[in-house]
Amino acid sequence: MRKKITQCRVGPHLKYFKEDFLNKWGLTDYASLVEPCIFFGGTSNFEAIQKHKGFKVILTAGPTDNIDWSALNDKSNTAIITGQNKFKVPQEIIFKQELIETKDFSLYKPNVLGDKVYYYSGLDCPNGEHPDFIKRIEDACGYEIITTFFEKVSDYKSPEWLKKNFYDKCFINLNFRYPDTGMTTNKELGLMGRRTVMNSHYYGELYKGMITFENSDDVVRIIKEEAKKIGTIQESIDSHTMITDEWLYIDFYKKEKIMGDMNSGIKPRNTIHNTAKIHPLAYIEDNVSIGENTEIGPFCIVRSGAVIGNNCKFTAYCEIRNNVIIGDGTTMGSRCTISANGTIGKNTTIKYGFVLTDTPNLKEGNVKSVKGIGDNVLIGANVTLMPSFSIGNNSIIGACSQVRANVPNNEIWYGSPAKFFKKND
Repeated sequence: MRKKITQCRVGPHLKYFKEDFLNKWGLTDYASLVEPCIFFGGTSNFEAIQKHKGFKVILTAGPTDNIDWSALNDKSNTAIITGQNKFKVPQEIIFKQELIETKDFSLYKPNVLGDKVYYYSGLDCPNGEHPDFIKRIEDACGYEIITTFFEKVSDYKSPEWLKKNFYDKCFINLNFRYPDTGMTTNKELGLMGRRTVMNSHYYGELYKGMITFENSDDVVRIIKEEAKKIGTIQESIDSHTMITDEWLYIDFYKKEKIMGDMNSGIKPRNTIHNTAKIHPLAYIEDNVSIGENTEIGPFCIVRSGAVIGNNCKFTAYCEIRNNVIIGDGTTMGSRCTISANGTIGKNTTIKYGFVLTDTPNLKEGNVKSVKGIGDNVLIGANVTLMPSFSIGNNSIIGACSQVRANVPNNEIWYGSPAKFFKKND
């Protein structure tokens, strides 16, 4: 019979979530030092984690919720589960990247979009962290920006009050807090069909409702585009990757193969699933994650910080540069190059000779700007995607095209420069 974890210790700084979290997953409060345990919150639970004798799973509560691994006595019996894609742990620790539901989200369902902009300001921040920035956006976009202000958690009235007075009245959410705070709010609004304008430093592609931006003009443009949906009901956006209780079973944390061999092209400290197929002539740098059943062909190079999903395939001579994120089921032909910090969505097919460039913008201090490609995209051979532009979901780009503009969802473009041809129905 499979062994299930039934107890949990919730960190003191997460007490607001405690009751909902325990009820959501049918967990009891922490009682045994030897039985397997979920520790919700790493930093505030560190002393208890140190003393615990049984198997322990640390569920992080945010991008800064990492512990001092060098001070942890027993690393061999420990797993960590987090939604972050840039979370460094010792080689002995079992690592899982998932977004777990931390409470009951059933209250948040799609409804008619309001006509205001919601700004997540967080705790103890009456005007947000960027008041001048917000004022410029409000004046330029022509829509009222509403926000909450809580000096402390106890000021928070109820989820129903927040939803009625703020969420229901808005059509989009702005989140400029750093580092990546307010993810629960983002997820709640996403489930209601509202997207969030933010630049995630840690969660990458896992947060599906995110719209990235470069400056205030870009934010205004996004708001005006999303405002076209006012009065409509949009599809729910669920970013949770684990909605069953599978993560509560100990065998879910079966150790994946940690690759590291001085005689191979694979560097230490990589998490490569034991079903992945890495060609002997491929070169994999350190701090790389490669998912289940993914194939890396001969003479491919995967640079440090890259995250490649499950069931992907790279034919030969492909270069995946630093901190690139590639979703499940994506395939690439030979001699493709994805520049550093680029993103490729799920189930995207890219033919040979594709280049996502990062040529610096000399007019803006030599700054490199790279965006990426959405889900279910088809890109023909020898296509170039120029810096700072993106290709939307379900779009098609014809062979030998040079993309010098943002391609929206569900469109077919081709040419040099690529231009709109027709909708991809």
